[in-house]
Amino acid sequence: MFQWHRSAEVWYAYLADVDNLDDLVQDRSRFGESKWFTRGWTLQELVAPTNVIFLSRGRVTLGTRAELADHIARRTGIPRQILEGNATVGSMSVASKMAWASGRVTTRPEDLAYCLLGLFDVHMPLLYGEGEEKAFMRLQAEILKISEDETILAWRAEKHEAASKPYWGLLATSPRPFRGSHDVVRPQFKARIGFRVDQPRAPHLHSSSSLPRR
Repeated sequence: MFQWHRSAEVWYAYLADVDNLDDLVQDRSRFGESKWFTRGWTLQELVAPTNVIFLSRGRVTLGTRAELADHIARRTGIPRQILEGNATVGSMSVASKMAWASGRVTTRPEDLAYCLLGLFDVHMPLLYGEGEEKAFMRLQAEILKISEDETILAWRAEKHEAASKPYWGLLATSPRPFRGSHDVVRPQFKARIGFRVDQPRAPHLHSSSSLPRR
């Protein structure tokens, strides 16, 4: 799905809860408050295409993604350089991309993980019924297979979340704990994968032909 959106030269986003251009000019918060910016699957519609044109309820053009970049960035936390096409999604850290999804919702709980597959360029079976947490854990496992980006660990649970679950692992259970990770960047060093063991050399053995004769 992400690649399909990426191949589109122009993508039209229909905002059924934004009236017209006058509303946008007079009160830009109406544009930002659109439910379109809260849905999980619309995240890839926003960042993948080359160009996005926003339409109002009356099908009036509100502007392009680049023209509205400042307002969209404030609403979503997505950097302007992504919205203006001056940087790629792949150049952003795992934590920052998770943060983009931290305030979004989906009808099916598993889709909160599935809608991010293309964003991280990973593939896995869609198993509806497994639940949000299992789906998100599988997503992170797939990311770890192809990425050395340690920012996948840059998340923090809120107090009420921590209180509801006594034991936590290294990985988050949903995108929500990444809500404060928009500005997390990739480390400037590469992590070393694996380890090295130096074994002592075996003593040199002489063959019978090389031994001195009496």
